[in-house]
Amino acid sequence: MAQVQDKPIREGLPQLVTQMWQSLKSRSQIARVLTREIISHPVRGSLFAKYVIAPGNKVLAGYFKAHVDRGELRTIRPEPASRCLVGMLWVFWFNQKLLKGSASQTFSDREVVGTIGEIFLDGTAQH
Repeated sequence: MAQVQDKPIREGLPQLVTQMWQSLKSRSQIARVLTREIISHPVRGSLFAKYVIAPGNKVLAGYFKAHVDRGELRTIRPEPASRCLVGMLWVFWFNQKLLKGSASQTFSDREVVGTIGEIFLDGTAQH
């Protein structure tokens, strides 16, 4: 986060998404175990949410809020926006790693990062 915090959002967000995607991919084994544990053990899932997800979400929400305050992003609620970003990354990872070999299409890193960045920065509607 420190590497992108002070950069303009159009420069920093793609770098941040790339870092997050690479981190998730490089920790695929841990993510698989966490997924299994969260589903199988709700108490452990609650602890993970409280001590890992919530603090991470708070940091990412702070990043979005800072860019809203600078006028680089339209007024959004930073907390749900940060969950959306992480959720998009997680779904891509889930489909490509856990459902590999199924009917799920695999996309290149460039497609994943580029699509998420574009949706976050420009939305999907015609202007």
